[in-house]
Amino acid sequence: MATRRQRTVDGLDLQLATNHFGPFLLTGLLLPQLVAAGDARVVAVSSNGHRMARSAPLGDPRTEPRRYSRWGVYGQTKLANLLFTHELDRRAREAGLPLTATAAHPGYSATHLLSYGQTLKGSGGLTSILDATMRATAQSAEMGALPTLMAATATVPSGTYVGPNGIGEWRGSPHVVTPSRLSRDPKAARLLWEISEETVGLRWP
Repeated sequence: MATRRQRTVDGLDLQLATNHFGPFLLTGLLLPQLVAAGDARVVAVSSNGHRMARSAPLGDPRTEPRRYSRWGVYGQTKLANLLFTHELDRRAREAGLPLTATAAHPGYSATHLLSYGQTLKGSGGLTSILDATMRATAQSAEMGALPTLMAATATVPSGTYVGPNGIGEWRGSPHVVTPSRLSRDPKAARLLWEISEETVGLRWP
């Protein structure tokens, strides 16, 4: 989350590769097992940060931008999670696959994600300060896990997005929430899927 500019060995932005392309490839590789299960569910973990994205990541993923906003790119990766969910839902229904696609976000939860993203260290001065700040201001990691559990186990329609029910969806009990309008753009979802297929070298479903 919000790491400094880095590229993977594949020439991809580290955040986009970790948060979107990796899960996209893994899900595609597991598709035969998911279909064989007869009633599978794929849950993408997004973030309220998806609302920071001004546009979907639809450019050449191997071309580095001149300017880099670590939080802007993070927002795009979380937007990509929701676009992926909506497009997977559409494609599964179109293909008649026994698969449900849902998404969730944990709100503002006390984990090491923020501190590690800023420092890339598991301990140290700044890491300790950031972790202490989150423990004092955020809800527990256990509460943050509940939306994902609801998205994975509750009887909800495919395409459902779950998050905390508190003000701004920062904390609270899990319930169905509404993602940004940009995350529900069907053209962006289709194009991102096609870009993702080409990037990871796998066409599915």
